[in-house]
Amino acid sequence: MRILSYIQINSLTTLLSLTNVAIALLATNDDAACSSAIGTIKANETLAVHADTRSSLQKRSLTLLSDIPNQQSYARTLWRRIALRDQWVDLSSPNGQTKNQAWRFPDFLGESYLGIRDLAGNTAVLIMTRTGIFISLIYDIPTFRYRDESGNLQERDELGFWARSYSMIRFGDRLCQGTGPGIEHLRNRGSLFYEETPTVPHPITISIVTPQPLAAVRGSRIPYNPRIELLQNNLSNLFPSVGGGRVDVVGYHQSSRVAIEIDTFEGVLRNPPPGIRHEYGTWRLWVGQRAKKQGYFTQDA
Repeated sequence: MRILSYIQINSLTTLLSLTNVAIALLATNDDAACSSAIGTIKANETLAVHADTRSSLQKRSLTLLSDIPNQQSYARTLWRRIALRDQWVDLSSPNGQTKNQAWRFPDFLGESYLGIRDLAGNTAVLIMTRTGIFISLIYDIPTFRYRDESGNLQERDELGFWARSYSMIRFGDRLCQGTGPGIEHLRNRGSLFYEETPTVPHPITISIVTPQPLAAVRGSRIPYNPRIELLQNNLSNLFPSVGGGRVDVVGYHQSSRVAIEIDTFEGVLRNPPPGIRHEYGTWRLWVGQRAKKQGYFTQDA
């Protein structure tokens, strides 16, 4: 168990070369117009049943990498836990429209998991706030590319890409039908993005998980799809207080899985501000069998 100051918590998000997997959270139910569209994660009306109440509080911290002899094997074990708890996120969209979902961090002490079973060549945007996680899946077709009248694949222009990606991530649609809640639906008091505002800044972490160009696999230094940089810049402008000062891009090869592992009791804060718990939590983001990022969060008392 670690003991940290409140100031240290906001500077501890790091890029890693690890391996773990996923989370089980309570779905947000924040904006009145979207409340019916933001369901709870499947088969888990309450996730407290998944907390390991037999372990001591000290043992509930996430396993250190140095204590994992085989990271690939550990990742596969976590995938099995996600499947057992039915925590693979359903971001399917029949028409290929960008799909959003959001969850709160659980308030019980213990570990939980969440994952995307297969990115299948598509792009995921993951935003970690102090109170939870926002995930958006952007489909390669028809957002990055589309088929013309002859059935040939064409690159989407910047305006078309913007309307089908960033605009859907930020605004969703008026009744959250199809696309799910947008960021702007979740800015009310107590919502996922309430504290990530210009007047009440709080560091968040944003990762864009996207296919690695084939040439990059062979060692060539070529950029990602240029539309990724457009998305990266738009999200950076929307959240100037993003952790590390930038939106990170994480590449993957062929098909891959995304998973997040959460522990709500990683350690104890020294002298937290009024209204903040003494316990703080941690999360880890995994892409394939490698963890790419780790961060910390505090919760209200």
